Formats: sequence, structure tokens, C-alpha cells
Amino acid sequence: MGYLDGFNKSNASAEQQAAFKYIITDLLRDNKRGSDKSQTIGASNMEDTYPASFVPSLFYVFLYIGGQENKMGTKTFYDMVPVILCTGFDGSKVTGINFNFIPNNVRAGFMDLLTNGFKKYYEEDIFEESPKVDETLGFLLSNPKELSTLMAMAKDALHFDFSACVRSYDIKNIYRPRMIENDMLDAIVNLSFSDAVRGINLAKLQMQLISEK
Repeated sequence: MGYLDGFNKSNASAEQQAAFKYIITDLLRDNKRGSDKSQTIGASNMEDTYPASFVPSLFYVFLYIGGQENKMGTKTFYDMVPVILCTGFDGSKVTGINFNFIPNNVRAGFMDLLTNGFKKYYEEDIFEESPKVDETLGFLLSNPKELSTLMAMAKDALHFDFSACVRSYDIKNIYRPRMIENDMLDAIVNLSFSDAVRGINLAKLQMQLISEK
């Protein structure tokens, strides 16, 4: 069953609660250190490797201190807890597609496109001593021309403007970065977290990015 089929058939409330627990409670709010650290975080913890571990093709969540100022018309809003597919890292900033701006059903469709295109990679456990990376996918995401082509293809398939969801984040303002495992990508699909973006109606923003079929 694909992500979209699973999303359409799931118990939305239960899946949202499970997604919130994994991404927000287990990954971001766990403050334990050393031998007491939650096993849920496991290899996705970046405390020992940050910021060098931001890698195109991997998914991340982090707190963005102060938030990122964005505009929708005349309205200013702030991006507080980005959930991104990394598309670039230059040592001073991280760039990625922010899934907070994407409606849940569109996220599911995007995950189907991504995981079907790179099925072997997304069926693997990407964490051993260091995260595994699919070099082809990493190149496609980090190369601006190739990324533009990928997002155009995704827009044609899902009628959503993914290019409007690309953001860059200054690493000086990033706190508690966490990688999200490949076998937990359904948590990104199901996460309902309007508090991540403050100062605007997030659902309204998401709907504005849906294109005409």
C-alpha cells in the first residue's frame, strides 16, 4: 500500500497523534543525555555530528529559534519548526522543501513519487554508523536545474506548487536538529502541526499553493 492509499484509509486522529508523538515529543522534546537518552531517537540524533550531517535526500526536523519571516500578501508569519527534505547545505545554511506548507494528502502523493522512484533506497535502513545516502537522489535534489525539473514533474502530477515551499535556514538559528528515518516517513505525511507556523492560517496558505488541474 502506498502512502496516499494509506493516508486515505487511515484513522486520521490516531495517525496524527502518532506522528506528533514521534516527530515532536520523541525527537524534539527529549532532553536526556548520554546513557539516559531515549532509544526512540537512536541514530537520528545529530548532537555529535551537527551541522556536518545535513545531507541532500535526508529528511530533518528542527527548532528554528526566532522563526523565519515569511510573507503571504501583506501578512507576515513565522516558521518555527521546519520539517524538510534537505536539498542543500553550504556550511552556513540548510535548504529544503518544507512539508509544513504542504497539505497532508499532497505530502502522501509526493512520498509515493519519491519512494517509488528510489524504491531500493527507501526500503533500506539508512542508519548504521553514519547515514546512507542515495548519490543519484542527492545530486538531483542539490542541483538547482535538476531540482526545478523534479518539482515541475511533481507539480504536474499533484497540482501543487512545491517550489513555493523551498526555504533556507541559517544554522546559527537551528536548535535540536533531528534526522527522520526512512521507515518513519508516514509520520511526515500524517503530522498535523499548525503551531509550527505562527501568525497565519496554515491551512489557508497550503490551499493557496494548490494549482488548477
